[in-house]
Amino acid sequence: MKHCLNRVITYFSLLTIPIFLITSCTRLAPRVNSNGLPQHEYAYQMPDNISDGLETSSLSAEGIDPVRINEMMRQVLNGTIEDIRSVLLVRNGKLIFEEYFYGYDREDVQYTASVTKSITSILVGMALDKKLIRNVNQKVYDFLPEYIGTRWVDQKYKITLEHTLSMTAGLDWDELSRGWDDPNNDGVGMITSNNTVNFVLNKKLKETPGEKFNYCGGLSHLLGVIIRKSSGLYADKFAEEHLFYPLGIANYQWYRYPDGQVSTQGGLSMRPRDMAKIGLMILNGGKWGSQRVVSQKWVTESTEAHVTGNLISGSGYGYQWWYGKRVINDQVIETFYASGTGGQYILIFPALDAVAVFTSKAWDNPVGNFRPQMMLTKYIIPAMLPSVAPQKIVKLDPQIFDKYVGDYEQKEIKVKLSIFKKGNKIYGKTFFFDKFELYPRTENQFTGTSKLFTEFQINFVNDEKKKPHRIILDVGFYQMPFDKIE
Repeated sequence: MKHCLNRVITYFSLLTIPIFLITSCTRLAPRVNSNGLPQHEYAYQMPDNISDGLETSSLSAEGIDPVRINEMMRQVLNGTIEDIRSVLLVRNGKLIFEEYFYGYDREDVQYTASVTKSITSILVGMALDKKLIRNVNQKVYDFLPEYIGTRWVDQKYKITLEHTLSMTAGLDWDELSRGWDDPNNDGVGMITSNNTVNFVLNKKLKETPGEKFNYCGGLSHLLGVIIRKSSGLYADKFAEEHLFYPLGIANYQWYRYPDGQVSTQGGLSMRPRDMAKIGLMILNGGKWGSQRVVSQKWVTESTEAHVTGNLISGSGYGYQWWYGKRVINDQVIETFYASGTGGQYILIFPALDAVAVFTSKAWDNPVGNFRPQMMLTKYIIPAMLPSVAPQKIVKLDPQIFDKYVGDYEQKEIKVKLSIFKKGNKIYGKTFFFDKFELYPRTENQFTGTSKLFTEFQINFVNDEKKKPHRIILDVGFYQMPFDKIE
């Protein structure tokens, strides 16, 4: 059981990071009053305008129902929604909501984890814009002639910059199915090696480049090396000069490994307000005010889904950005987002002209990574949309449930989900869920709730014989496929 939990923690972390950066936190009240007692009541206040480049406004002025937001805040303050450190919302170009918990405030630099990967993607786009890199079809080994003696360079792997950005390089790399306590985890191996670049470049080629997605923090690490080789600047200095300075971002930290390499796959810490600035700049097509920071072309290319299918963490993956969608209030809501372990997010919603930022401390709770997305799907996005009647539970013949009964497996991480009947009701269970009842919305679509998740959806997919062979579990903007075990 412990090893299985480690696999899920590793999978949902979306990060290769020095373990010592993850620190435990004493269980505290989310917020205390002037007497030091837990605060449970909430009164909305418009964010302060501190002349940092972010205009401010109010929820109501920008078309958001404050009732739903107040309800969400009560759930945070009473501890029902756990581990959230900050929530910020930008709509119509203005910061309209800014709240901090567990003693944090707007001046605190917070760890962003794999959000770093998406910011690194912006840096690659800027290098392309400046003609420092020719195009995404350039072979990676062309940037690394001094690494002769490594497999990647000596054998001239046909891995391009695009394969590296989209994590389709085909390397023999596993940081998902093994826990962080397993020395054979490639993420751990890279972090603890004397030469982080050599470690990645010596991995064998397992698949044809471009054919299969495989989450690999080592590829994100190489992007920082490519930035340095093409620009002459380490990624942290390149970002400081070309990205952070134009956006007025001055307070941040970027971790370097002992070998001197910048951790471009998960080492950046910054203020949530500055995360919101980056999200707003991307929402505006690469512009900050009247200043062009990165090209519209790169914003479009990097955030569209270049890989789809069995991804578990979204409906698609772009160039270090995730893509997801969900039907909310009868509308299909699309987002692309940066995601980091523990519940760190920059989520961008073009159709809603909105950006959401979350920082969290769900280090010891892998499913806590989902919580910000469910706050969005249950409270925040419905507050932006016209109300609709709640979806009704339909009554089905309990015999229909028989065909769904059985064990299903998420093959990437070898986690099982069991569906079973008890009386005239249908239930599900997996080790990271409590037992949960499923409520039919249609014959193949069910909803459920658990202590860990506020609400999720399960869709049964039939084969050509009309027998269910797969479950798609929708949580927030994640889609997790489970195949039936015959």
